[in-house]
Amino acid sequence: MPGKNAVVYCNYGGTRTGVKEAILALKYLAQLLDHLGFGILDEWYMVGEYLPKKFKDFNRSGRLGDFRGRPNADALKAIAGRGKGILKG
Repeated sequence: MPGKNAVVYCNYGGTRTGVKEAILALKYLAQLLDHLGFGILDEWYMVGEYLPKKFKDFNRSGRLGDFRGRPNADALKAIAGRGKGILKG
């Protein structure tokens, strides 16, 4: 789609391998959108808490330590700032 741009993002828990768990998913999405004609402006990876009850223990174990409550207000504020920066060009 000429003239169309995208920012691709992925929330991840990364319990076992950290951000590496999200990289392939995001690269795949970016590649798909690129094939459809979108310009890829940026890729964002954000730590996010597991919400399903059966995964709650993952929020406190693994490579990232305790990431309950993520993304938190500070993380969301930072992402909003990045988004505003991209829109300003």
